[in-house]
Amino acid sequence: MQQKPLPPVPEGISGYFFMRLCTDSFSEDGSEWYNFKSLENLPPYSCKYELDPDNPLSFRRPPGTKDFYVIELPLRAALETMEEEEQFLLNPARWNNVTRDLSEGWCYHPWMSALPGGRPTLQNGRHRIVTMMRLLGMTSAPFVVEPEHIAAVKAWPEFKLATA
Repeated sequence: MQQKPLPPVPEGISGYFFMRLCTDSFSEDGSEWYNFKSLENLPPYSCKYELDPDNPLSFRRPPGTKDFYVIELPLRAALETMEEEEQFLLNPARWNNVTRDLSEGWCYHPWMSALPGGRPTLQNGRHRIVTMMRLLGMTSAPFVVEPEHIAAVKAWPEFKLATA
């Protein structure tokens, strides 16, 4: 498969990290991180992998979540349970691993949890969420949630999905 050309780098964003995200050229040890600050600052497509937004994804349970509930949640609201400065702090190796998995038609469920007091918090899946939103245009996805946190997550007002 021929690689696509590099899209224009957004103003104020590191060309080095933008290129590494887009082309799948990264350090395998996962030591590089960069804050892209917004969804719009991320590459709009992968230069290496073909993704089809019209092809439904198959979601898999992450290891250790066999007894968790699976519920549909809005991706943006799920991401916003993280501190603002961490939402787009991404690792090129992880981004490209998720992009590869999505190009193969599958993805692990993101994992939503809750803090004491009931406020939801994203436990795992920031790269999956951001990649699904940016490269596939998805607005919601199935998440795994521990049984003891399901009531708090379902009750969170920002997680009410819009219905047609």
